[in-house]
Amino acid sequence: MPAHSNQSNGTLYVANPDALVAFPYMNGRTRITVPAQKIVDLPAGDLNHHWTKDVIASPDGRKLYVAVGSNSNVGEKGYGGGDEPSRGSRG
Repeated sequence: MPAHSNQSNGTLYVANPDALVAFPYMNGRTRITVPAQKIVDLPAGDLNHHWTKDVIASPDGRKLYVAVGSNSNVGEKGYGGGDEPSRGSRG
């Protein structure tokens, strides 16, 4: 189930747990009738990677930004037990 979507320049972008995908967008349509076009893979798999993702377009519609979260909450598995020191804060 997608966590977030964004419409920009005639395209509907959907941030799925494992990939950013796109569909043609037209006002008034209530169904998607074509397969998703994968834009990019997103972190997923063995680690949590916060399965909820978010996507937003820049004001001019030229760039997309995808938030993927961190692998875990601080100290979730105990310090040194799987948290990535390069993400989040400790203390």
